[in-house]
Amino acid sequence: MPNYDDLFSAQPDPQGGESFDKDAWAVKKQHERDQVYGLIDAYVHDMGSLGKLTFANAFQTYLDVQARFDRYSVSNAVLIAAQMPEATRLADFDAWKDNGVYVKRGAEAITILEPGKEYTRQEDGSTGVFYNPKKVFDISQTSAIQQTAPAVNRDE
Repeated sequence: MPNYDDLFSAQPDPQGGESFDKDAWAVKKQHERDQVYGLIDAYVHDMGSLGKLTFANAFQTYLDVQARFDRYSVSNAVLIAAQMPEATRLADFDAWKDNGVYVKRGAEAITILEPGKEYTRQEDGSTGVFYNPKKVFDISQTSAIQQTAPAVNRDE
């Protein structure tokens, strides 16, 4: 490099690729949200259109997930039931890492919806909440030592 000033004037990308494209990122995130909402719709539609016996199984699966994750929204419970109904404890990659637990290589993430910022709709002035897809992992997908799950006793 004959001119050392070029080192200081050039703005290299920290990831080593092209510069950040905000519009492309927004399109990608919208596509991810559409996929998540589509998964919710498909699971609920399938649950409603199944035969009587399989409907009961699918609905019981959802209820079991909602019981384990009682602080999660209905949408997130449906997403968990659709992707990993046997999940018992969820956290994102960084939360597991902060606790000294590591996600196993090749583990497939469970996508849920995380509430984001509130915004005001221009049509009617009402307030809405923006939801972001979030990738989480179950404890069974980590190096953590699992405790046995309590037995489920259902009333008839």
